[in-house]
Amino acid sequence: MSEHKKHEVHIQKGKESADGAKKEYHAEDKKDVPEGGAETIVKDHADEINLLKIEIESRGKTINEYLNQIKRTQADFENYRKRVEKEKEDIALEEKRKILCEMITVADDLDRSIAASKKNHDAESLSKGVEMVHKKLMSMFAKEGIAKIESVGKQFDPRLHEAVAVEESKNIKDNTVIEELEKGYIFKNKILRPAKVRVARNE
Repeated sequence: MSEHKKHEVHIQKGKESADGAKKEYHAEDKKDVPEGGAETIVKDHADEINLLKIEIESRGKTINEYLNQIKRTQADFENYRKRVEKEKEDIALEEKRKILCEMITVADDLDRSIAASKKNHDAESLSKGVEMVHKKLMSMFAKEGIAKIESVGKQFDPRLHEAVAVEESKNIKDNTVIEELEKGYIFKNKILRPAKVRVARNE
């Protein structure tokens, strides 16, 4: 076979190979494209978008329900807090009312003692009447948890005492309370009022 013939055969085979590759390539492309072509693809995408929209709307409704529930819970808690505060105020007012009513009875006793002393011109009866009223008042204090601070003869304690005067003394231990100028009181282990005292100093 001449060289020219060989060259023509080689070219023919190349064309056949190229044509075969083209046919195979187009066949593969056809496999990836569904029936109906581009319209089917667009329709599928539209369906997916609609499904996503429905899911988003559903989740949005769920979120709104949760938000409304949180708001209702907050409102219920706020109402509960206000109710508890009101109950505390009512209890505190009732306790004050009871104490004030007891103080009124003490004032009544004082009124009676003063009226009797004026009527009888008897200072001794007035003194006894005042002592009885004082005793009743101390009893009322004790019932409410109020106690006097013991001061005279005790070591000065800045938590319990307020030193309003200092007196030099060599016979009394330094920093000892020697006189109570105004009584102090404790209410259930808390200081209502410190006692005003005079303190010895010998150093």
